[in-house]
Amino acid sequence: SPRLGATPAEHPRLRPRRRRDPSADSPRLGATPREDPRSAGARLTLEQQIIAIEGTVTNAETVNAMKSGAQAMQHARQDVDADVVGDLMDDIKEEMEVANEISEAISAPANDVLNDDDLLNELNELEELELESQLLDAPPIPVAPLPLAPTPAMPEAPTTLPTPPAQEDADMAALRELEAAMAM
Repeated sequence: SPRLGATPAEHPRLRPRRRRDPSADSPRLGATPREDPRSAGARLTLEQQIIAIEGTVTNAETVNAMKSGAQAMQHARQDVDADVVGDLMDDIKEEMEVANEISEAISAPANDVLNDDDLLNELNELEELELESQLLDAPPIPVAPLPLAPTPAMPEAPTTLPTPPAQEDADMAALRELEAAMAM
């Protein structure tokens, strides 16, 4: 029996085992660097064919899934077309309008028969009628001629031109001389 505290080198079960390279025994298990180039080419061709076959199988499965999806969609909408859906939507819209009208009628207070706009319009009409009747029933206003307003006497307008002052000051004389000189 192995003693306790033995080192891995002393105990056979604790020693690491050497693993052997499986490709050294059989050429089928893995490629070795010494492999024949023809067999490497053949292996590459086989791997490419396997990948191509797997791709083809995947494509075929995809097409089959698409076919079954299309059939399921056809089956699901078998009794439905655009006209039927349009008619159904119109029916739903009409029913919603009826439901809204019923809801509004139920939620309106019982005493509120007319809305505010109707009441205001009716009040304005009554006020106009009352005003018209008051204007038609009013007594006529007596019309008397107005007295003439007194007109004060106007002074008489002069008939002759005023005479210029006899003496002109020095500035005015210089101005007249300048005007005469410029006129020439």
